[in-house]
Amino acid sequence: MLKRISGALIGLLLMGVIALSFPPQPIVRAQIATPTLIPPGPTLNTVQSRGQLSCGVNQSLPGFGFINPNTQSSEGFDVDFCRALAAALLGDPLAVELVELDDVEAARSALRSGRVDIVMRNLVVSLTGGLDGLEYGPITFYGGKSLAVRTEATLEEWDDINSRAICIATGAEVTDASTTPQGQELGEALRQRGVSAVLLPKVSQRDAWLALEAGECDAMAGDRVELEVLRQRSSAPESYRVWQRVDQFYTDEPYAPLIRYGDQQWTNIVRWTILGLIRAEELGISSVTVTQLTRQPDDALPQEDFPLGTSMDIIQQANNERYTARVGLEVVRLLDADLGLGRLLGIRPDFLLAPIRDVGNYGEIYARNLGAGSRLPLERGINQLVINGGWIYAPSWQ
Repeated sequence: MLKRISGALIGLLLMGVIALSFPPQPIVRAQIATPTLIPPGPTLNTVQSRGQLSCGVNQSLPGFGFINPNTQSSEGFDVDFCRALAAALLGDPLAVELVELDDVEAARSALRSGRVDIVMRNLVVSLTGGLDGLEYGPITFYGGKSLAVRTEATLEEWDDINSRAICIATGAEVTDASTTPQGQELGEALRQRGVSAVLLPKVSQRDAWLALEAGECDAMAGDRVELEVLRQRSSAPESYRVWQRVDQFYTDEPYAPLIRYGDQQWTNIVRWTILGLIRAEELGISSVTVTQLTRQPDDALPQEDFPLGTSMDIIQQANNERYTARVGLEVVRLLDADLGLGRLLGIRPDFLLAPIRDVGNYGEIYARNLGAGSRLPLERGINQLVINGGWIYAPSWQ
């Protein structure tokens, strides 16, 4: 019995000596299990072979897509998302062909035919729009239809519109606006709010705006963005205002990119690029801060800190832990060339580094194209991050 106890004590003593000789190594929290990778899909192969992303856009909607008359270059909220995707895939935000698509049907046709890889042009998410071999990506902008009124008028709420005249574009010559889809939509919104108003049909948005200017109607109904464009282009923009609050909208019309259905890898690349730009804003990763959040020389421990003969794997694990402790695990997963999650999509682990650095995070893209200093200043409102009271949200990066 004594012999067995002594043997056990000797074993424990030996284990203690070994433990003292080889101190415990740091735990690498940045490592994750590697799931089965998605097989390469046809769209990514095409884009990489071509060396260019083909992106369908609207080039006639200020703020979202338009030709800058001073530079003759394409600019806009949607254009920037095209450039961000090109940067994610090819490392170059200019490696993109911007294809002008005049309307929704042209966009759908170009996508089905393979003329473009993605459509990014103020497309409103709808049940019918995502059928017939197409699907939507993540929502990039929450819009809706509301009213434009004269600044001098005390029309602040829907109740103030009661018994007033509202001009509405119907797309054709009609005598009764309530028989058109546009009129029916607005009529139902009025009914739900217990408001009665006279709907004055006008063929085009421009005609409806001119009628508002002439005093034929007290308000004009339409898409909030289009109303703001009309206001900006009018001879006296300060004389009009567009209802901006979400409770003033009479429809909810979120914008999202459109892609071909069935290419799972491409769907995931588009989804996680957009969500990554949103998450970057939430984490404070911007075009200004991103470089300092990547690995720096000081993130590597001095070689003399390791016992002679320590394997490179253990050294790398320790350095990973040091870098992760400085910036946080989500930042590592977003930006690091070794531990980034892009490899799970079949692309560069750090695929979000280039778009954030060269284009910006979601907030930067919004501010540049739609913010107070832009050509189309829109209150951010519901397009704020959820943490700031809006609806824009991305899941944790894991």
